[in-house]
Amino acid sequence: MNPLFILLLLVWAHTAQAMELSVSVQPQAATIGDRISYTVLAKDAKGTSLPQKLENPGPFEMLDVKTAEEDGTKTVTFTLTVFKTGKLALPAYAVDWVDANGKPQSMVAPQVFVEIISVLKEADKEPKLMDIEREAQAQFEWREYVWPAAILLALIAAALAVWYYLRKRKPPPVIAKEEIKLLPYQAALKKLEAIERDRLYDRGRVKEYFSGISDTVREYLLAEYGINAPEKTTRELEQAWPPMLEAERRRFFGILDMSDDAKFAKIIPTSGDAAQILRGAYDFLKDSPKVNSRPPEPPPASR
Repeated sequence: MNPLFILLLLVWAHTAQAMELSVSVQPQAATIGDRISYTVLAKDAKGTSLPQKLENPGPFEMLDVKTAEEDGTKTVTFTLTVFKTGKLALPAYAVDWVDANGKPQSMVAPQVFVEIISVLKEADKEPKLMDIEREAQAQFEWREYVWPAAILLALIAAALAVWYYLRKRKPPPVIAKEEIKLLPYQAALKKLEAIERDRLYDRGRVKEYFSGISDTVREYLLAEYGINAPEKTTRELEQAWPPMLEAERRRFFGILDMSDDAKFAKIIPTSGDAAQILRGAYDFLKDSPKVNSRPPEPPPASR
């Protein structure tokens, strides 16, 4: 057989080799707002251009994309985040190319899933049941406590008299209290912690819960960036949004939109949504450009 024909046959077989497409996700279980790596691996992809965007991301938000190539194997890695709980399917990834015979080809990667877990503890997802009525109490016999009460009052009166006498002799030293002025993000964090600690949502004070979170992030914008957010509507604030906070636009207005629904549309969000908006407010403060640009705070001086 003609050697040249054999060589051409081998070249054709190599170029006609089918491309292999696979995907993976790390981690396979995460919480709301975590970063998720979605990797697409294409073997025998020489001459094929891999898309660097997801056509239908669904609830996922793309934060970054990186590509690599080695020995005909191409890799595209998407960094995603999501603010919805449950078992979610990663966006479908498809590649179009033309084979060695000039025919258009298309391939869709296998579907993979990621489990997004709520940040709430299982015991805190539903309000706890309260007693229907108070337990019956035994009748109080006040006569048994007259003399002990009289003795106790006499001892208290004697103690107050001694305290007053000593106080008149020597005035207490004046201790100057050191005023600590909180930074804007520190003040905002204290307000969010108070909202979380008071468990307003679990106690049925839904409107107060969402209003408190919305007011806190609005006041933070005024204190940190000079944006008069407390006096602007949500739509006015969208139009005046500064470029330096563009990366936080979706997270911030997600907080305001859900708060507006709870305050004005009288829509009662779920406990999962309540936890999500609180976590989103924490993350908005944590990822603030001005907070990240400050040097680390020095440890408190020992006394």
